[in-house]
Amino acid sequence: MVIDVSQRPDHGQGRLGQAADGLLTDLDLAEPWPLLGFLYNLMADSPGPPAYAPAPTDPEMWDSAPSASDALDLLARVTRFGAIRTPPGSKPAPLAMFRVEPDPRYRLNGLALAYRAWSVDSTTAAGQAVLANLTDGYYQQGDVATSPERRDLFVVNAVDRDGICLGLTRPASGGAVEDLASAWQVKPGRAIEVGGAIVTGLASLLTALQERPALRR
Repeated sequence: MVIDVSQRPDHGQGRLGQAADGLLTDLDLAEPWPLLGFLYNLMADSPGPPAYAPAPTDPEMWDSAPSASDALDLLARVTRFGAIRTPPGSKPAPLAMFRVEPDPRYRLNGLALAYRAWSVDSTTAAGQAVLANLTDGYYQQGDVATSPERRDLFVVNAVDRDGICLGLTRPASGGAVEDLASAWQVKPGRAIEVGGAIVTGLASLLTALQERPALRR
């Protein structure tokens, strides 16, 4: 189902921000798996309002991949080199469900991934200690998870065909969607650069999808 997000706030990022906000707002808090979303009509010459649709992925895919970025890499490879075929009567492979049906009303020109994450309150002593370790090169895996100031969050990363990317978040306990700088209380004049393996994976998968003749716009 394609969901119109034209009434969602854009967080200063136009249609991409609206689509990412919609995906994160509608995320089912009970599901432990990431949610991949197709983002439509993000460009000025789009045939309709901005929208998103949850991608039809099998939860087993997220469980079997070492990380979300690895799952995105697998999806990109499947998209480029052909669908997975399974013997008649056998259970479909976790990636076999992944597909995009072309529709003239919706132009696919973005992707987003919403997932659970942890952060720390940087205004507290414990949070500042974690950030200091990160800055000084002493950060170790698990520092955030074991911090007394750990925050459980939902985060969405999104990219469009022009290479624009963004990140939004909201508390796992409920609350409004915010941009990362506001949510993490970054000092004025500083910015958070959105990037990393998930953004790279989304961009690679979007490029693979755009290479399909039926989806090229």
